[in-house]
Amino acid sequence: MQIVQEATVNALKHANASKISVELTFDFQAIRLRIQDNGDGFNPEHHSGLGFGLMGMRERVQNLGGILSVNSQVGEETEVVAIVLLV
Repeated sequence: MQIVQEATVNALKHANASKISVELTFDFQAIRLRIQDNGDGFNPEHHSGLGFGLMGMRERVQNLGGILSVNSQVGEETEVVAIVLLV
């Protein structure tokens, strides 16, 4: 839940997003969380764990044995995906 909150606050506060979608899917192998916004985007390489709460989100997912990916570019939408394997 904290990952959704952090990504949503970031999209509203920093990216000027007007639309945010949150998708949670699961099966017998994994839980997948996808948060996407239509904001201004950013360069993830310039915020590799320090800015926008990315470090906290990444640590939370890693503590569950999962991975977090952030896909964004300046001027483009941002997508945050967390995957936690269940097996």
